[in-house]
Amino acid sequence: MYDNMVRSNFIPDTSTHNTVINGFAKAGRVEDALSLLQHMKQKGGFSPNTVTFNVLLGEPSKLGHVGRIENILDLMIEDGCAPDHVTSDLLVRGFCHAGRDEEACNIFSGMVRDVVDPDMSTLNFLIRYLCKAGKIDTAYKFLEELRGLNTKRGLNCKPDIVTWSILMNALCIGKHMREASNLLDGMLESGCKPDSFLYNTLMKGYCKIDKTNEALEVYKKMDAEGCAPDVVTFNTLIFGLSKVEKIDEAKKFLKLMVRKGHSPDVITYTSLMNGMCRKGNAMGALALLEEMEQSVCQPDGCTYNTLMHGLCMCQHLHQALKLYEVLKSKEVDLESGTYAAFLKALCRAGKVAEAYEVFDYVLNSKSLPDIVAYSVLENSLKFFKKPRFSR
Repeated sequence: MYDNMVRSNFIPDTSTHNTVINGFAKAGRVEDALSLLQHMKQKGGFSPNTVTFNVLLGEPSKLGHVGRIENILDLMIEDGCAPDHVTSDLLVRGFCHAGRDEEACNIFSGMVRDVVDPDMSTLNFLIRYLCKAGKIDTAYKFLEELRGLNTKRGLNCKPDIVTWSILMNALCIGKHMREASNLLDGMLESGCKPDSFLYNTLMKGYCKIDKTNEALEVYKKMDAEGCAPDVVTFNTLIFGLSKVEKIDEAKKFLKLMVRKGHSPDVITYTSLMNGMCRKGNAMGALALLEEMEQSVCQPDGCTYNTLMHGLCMCQHLHQALKLYEVLKSKEVDLESGTYAAFLKALCRAGKVAEAYEVFDYVLNSKSLPDIVAYSVLENSLKFFKKPRFSR
């Protein structure tokens, strides 16, 4: 078809050529696309441009086929086409997908040295890749080198709030909380204003390791800097405080949350219930469930599992049995751990008949796989207290 067009003196423009090549490349037929490019150059006098080669680089970049990427780049240079920021983005992603992060960093630095204005999404992709690979030190080192290049060349390619958020998240996941706190302080000192997402990430990191005092200090900084807390902020603090059984403080934040115009959601209530049950106040958690059911926020499976487990642990078996019947009517399935706690509580109380009834329901409703259900029952029966008969 292409040859017929050329023979009839209808020469397609560059955009048409690129569209045809793109069709082959997107179909994964890069070899055919390259052959077609050579054919177009020979038969139709086509002069490829940077877009042509960016199209060809797309699939190899996604797959991390470095050999193919380098071949296309060589062809690009031979044809005198200068790489642009799209080319560099594809190269960075391709080398990262191939696990060759050092070369990816060098490519990005080369962009800055050559005064090619890089896209911030390329920088953030590279930092995210390094962090996911557990190379946070490499990410920091690379950003420091980038700062030096900016200073030398008078450029303005510097991390944005997304970059810092990626680093903050990686530090918190790795429980490097001192470094995470230093990162926040460094941002504030440099005049980079953190957003609620970044503050929330740091607070969540502290709450996960039960350092609620530090999380509250972050909240104070957030407030002092004029960054408005959102639902995630309050849920994070309520979760953390409830986890360490600081229920009164958690309730204060619940009231503050409402005063600030945020409606408590299922995470808010479930976190608070979990804390109350941990502290032995399962009846208070049950009252909170009733309050929740009367609001627009309805409980989910996690809420019911939390409360059911709490009632069993606190030995409120009568209330647990009543709640269990309600959950059956609503066809809510409990988790294996919750069933185990329920069956143990029944066996401890000598209610083996009720325990077998629950077991039968679990099997018939397929709430748990058979092997798991039998294992749970077997372990629970060990807690059955046999009656003692006097001689």
